[in-house]
Amino acid sequence: MATCRRHALAGLHLLVLMSLPAIVLGLLAIAKRKGTRRAVAGIVLGMLTAGVASATLFSYVNAYHEQMRHMEHMGQLHALAMATELYCYDSGGRFPPASRWNNAMRPNFVGGSWSALLNKPPYAMNRQLSSFARRNVKQPDRTVLFFDSAPGRNLNGGPELIARPTFHDWSVVVFVDGEVQFVTPRQARKLKWNP
Repeated sequence: MATCRRHALAGLHLLVLMSLPAIVLGLLAIAKRKGTRRAVAGIVLGMLTAGVASATLFSYVNAYHEQMRHMEHMGQLHALAMATELYCYDSGGRFPPASRWNNAMRPNFVGGSWSALLNKPPYAMNRQLSSFARRNVKQPDRTVLFFDSAPGRNLNGGPELIARPTFHDWSVVVFVDGEVQFVTPRQARKLKWNP
């Protein structure tokens, strides 16, 4: 985020430092009728520089917005992981039943809108963890708990349900330990699904 902001400011400085003085000096020269050709060349050069700087600035602003979407998506999955922790705590250390996981976890969700969390983009639960004891998961840092999926309610299953990549070539998964990662579809198939 800081990098995008720095590049956007650099583009704005380029616009101000390079293009505006050339345009202003060109207009002054035309007004005084001195060196009209040079003045027109200065204005054209200033306008070209402004166009390049504007395009650069626009691309960095888009990158900034994309990065903010990534952060929001990761925050949603962290909230889902936290709701799961609370559910396990209240349910004797067991994960919710996969067939009704989002209904079961709803009371444990803290902050924000539960329906917004589940609908953009939709998530599915790893079916292998249905009512499974959390303490029995051998590798919580590698075992998938939730992942991006096709639209639907209470979806559960395995790598076959992973939606086409949400962010360019990436899908998002959350592991049992609460870590959130962006993975390619090929990487997602190689993750640990059996507890």
